[in-house]
Amino acid sequence: AESRMQSDSPSYGASTASALGGDGGAATGAGNRGGDGGIATALASGTTTGGGSLEVNGYQVGGSGGDGSSGADGGNGAASTMWNAVSGSTAGDLGLYQWAQGGGGGQSDSGTGGRGGDATSGLAVADDLAATVWAGTGAFGGMSGASHDGTYGAGGDAQAETDLATSAAWSGSSTAHARGGDTGGYWSWTGAPAPDGAGDANARATLTMSG
Repeated sequence: AESRMQSDSPSYGASTASALGGDGGAATGAGNRGGDGGIATALASGTTTGGGSLEVNGYQVGGSGGDGSSGADGGNGAASTMWNAVSGSTAGDLGLYQWAQGGGGGQSDSGTGGRGGDATSGLAVADDLAATVWAGTGAFGGMSGASHDGTYGAGGDAQAETDLATSAAWSGSSTAHARGGDTGGYWSWTGAPAPDGAGDANARATLTMSG
């Protein structure tokens, strides 16, 4: 999905793109595995020459893995990766945000649950025009697939990074949020935890103001 906006409005403009990957198909029988989730891609941009406020958002969610039954394993959730997927230009207030989530792992009755997809969201902004700038990223690992009598999968890892540099703004904000995927749990006392457990999370944000 892609969203582009161009305006000369002196008030407010917004550009938003959202994408959701498809879910994997189910599988039956030992030795088989549910299909993996589909990849999602979202890109958003905006430009206003009227000096108005501008908000640009991108939301991206990987597809979930398919379920497994009669001994089949669950499929893996798709990873979700965003690098500089949003951009904007205005002399007014500028807000940029991108949000990536990994797909959930497929469930299984007696096999292994699928792994949650990893999520990565990285945004680097160098702006010399906007009066105020806000930039943020979010990354959320997918939940692992549960298993009734087998082993549940591991949660997806998450990494969020935001680097904002501005030479014109009198106010700036840089944020990054990350959450690792939870383990899907198990439905009975015979289900075993995943060796890797819940997903890891790392977040970093920097802000440089000059001029």
